[in-house]
Amino acid sequence: MMAITIYSLNSNRVIGRFAAFQHCPGISLYSKPYSQSSTKKDSSILPEEVSKFSALSSEWWDPEGPLKTLHQLNPARVSYINKWSQLLRANYRNKTLCGLEILDVGCGGGLLLGSSVTGIDASEESIKIAQMHLKKDPMLTSEESMIQYKCTTAENLAEAKKKFDVVVSSEVIEHVVDPRQFIESITSLVKPGGMVFISTINKTPIAALVDVIIPEYVLSIVPKGTHNYNMFVKPELIRNVLNDLKFQTLDTSGLIYNPLSQVWSVVESDVFGIPNAGIQANYIVCAQKRIDS
Repeated sequence: MMAITIYSLNSNRVIGRFAAFQHCPGISLYSKPYSQSSTKKDSSILPEEVSKFSALSSEWWDPEGPLKTLHQLNPARVSYINKWSQLLRANYRNKTLCGLEILDVGCGGGLLLGSSVTGIDASEESIKIAQMHLKKDPMLTSEESMIQYKCTTAENLAEAKKKFDVVVSSEVIEHVVDPRQFIESITSLVKPGGMVFISTINKTPIAALVDVIIPEYVLSIVPKGTHNYNMFVKPELIRNVLNDLKFQTLDTSGLIYNPLSQVWSVVESDVFGIPNAGIQANYIVCAQKRIDS
């Protein structure tokens, strides 16, 4: 029997203050830089911010709540991950895709891979919600599923010499203090030949409009202050760091939302012949660790 093990780290999912309108009361165009003293040594975690994100923990499994966007985004992300993870079947002939050991970095209440989630998280509140949801579904507590939730960090997993076939980080890196350090941390947990998936928000004016100003300050469908534009990450940074760490980038695709159908879709980076038009806001990167690393 192959156990499905998927870990997640909400410890790196930190809410920053966003400044969308320069002249609105209480909103500054420039966010206050984070002090290095507020972080743990050799960690990209901002502990004092974890409690802010934990405040949303009770809303994880409400598809119409403040995390509605994540629920809507979920199918597109899962489809993309499943598609590219098929390449690993050549290396693991006796494993189905579900049998792969998967690390889900920052799953919170366990949305990304649904019934396949075993998560670890720095937010005790999120872990409790994930455990409650687990107990409500008999299929998730079956002997074959081997699902579990624990509180820990990527650094702790690395110290324990943990390695995974696939590491997934969805909408987390834009909430950490040091993106490069974060990538180094999660990729250290990938087996040679394994894959990493990182989805996040590009640092462009379009992203500021569609991911911050409209959802947070115009439509109020995302809690104000969820995102900090200054912490958004360009795909070039992610790909460059991955290359330095002996990963080969296989693909970079955009994640586009249709407000009429309320459906997210995966699109190519170049749309209508325009370079990088598809990744101006939300995007996802897939990379594979070299066998000799």
